[in-house]
Amino acid sequence: MPAWKDKLSEDERWEVINYVRSLGGNGMMNDGGMMEGGEMMGGGMMRGGGVMAYRLGWMLLGWVLVLAVLAAVIVGLVWAGRRAGGASRPPETPLDILKRRYAQGEISAEQFEAMKRRLSEK
Repeated sequence: MPAWKDKLSEDERWEVINYVRSLGGNGMMNDGGMMEGGEMMGGGMMRGGGVMAYRLGWMLLGWVLVLAVLAAVIVGLVWAGRRAGGASRPPETPLDILKRRYAQGEISAEQFEAMKRRLSEK
C-alpha cells in the first residue's frame, strides 16, 4: 500500500490489510491480494460470497415482510373478534359499575353499601 505511505502509518496499513484479509473466503481475492482479473474494487464485487449475501439480504427482507403482514392479519382478526363480541354483551348495569369501582378500590366499603342501598330503593 505505497500510495497510503503519507496518510497511514505502517501499523495502520497492516491493520487495513489484515481487515481485508479477514473478509476473505468469498472468492473475490486471489493469492496476490488482487481481485479476479487484476481489478481493485471494480466490477467483480458481486462475485462469490457477495451474490450470496445480496440474495440472503433480500430473502431476509422478504421473510420480515411476510411476518409483518401475518402479524397485521392476526391483530386485525383479534380486533374484529373483540369488537363483534362487545356488541353481544348486555350493557353494564349501575350495580355492575358499582361493583367494578369497589373491586378497583375507587370507593370504600361504606360508600359501596350506601350506593347499593340507594340503587335498590329506586
